[in-house]
Amino acid sequence: MDLTQKVFGLLDRNKISYEKYEHKPVFSSEDASRVRGTDISLGAKSLVFDADAKLILIVVPADKRVDSRKFMKMYKIKNLRMVDKEKLPEKVNLERGAVMPFGSLLGLTTYFDEGLKRDGNVVFNAGKTTISIVMKARDLIEIEKPIFGSFAI
Repeated sequence: MDLTQKVFGLLDRNKISYEKYEHKPVFSSEDASRVRGTDISLGAKSLVFDADAKLILIVVPADKRVDSRKFMKMYKIKNLRMVDKEKLPEKVNLERGAVMPFGSLLGLTTYFDEGLKRDGNVVFNAGKTTISIVMKARDLIEIEKPIFGSFAI
């Protein structure tokens, strides 16, 4: 079972309501919001980082970026760097643009920025650069149970 199937299986098993969109391949939050016809602020940008030699997933609103210094200080991390897009397939079996906000499916600790605690929807790619999901932000939070912090700028 590929990761996209795992995402939909997780949502279906938990009776989570969502909409699935198929579209041309996208590799950035900006491209994804254009293709989906959604505001970039609704997106959840999922980034794989190496934190003190351990892979983690950091998710921020798609119109923001990770304040690495603040994140490192907040979680007492000495070395933090984003995994290169060329190394993503070997590290987490996903390509750039396909990483979804479910670190639990990747065996990664997941951190969400407080900006994702909101009413309304969130949009993200679902393990493929050609498939997106729209769902309630609160349902994503409930199912993933991430660690929250304020580290997006």
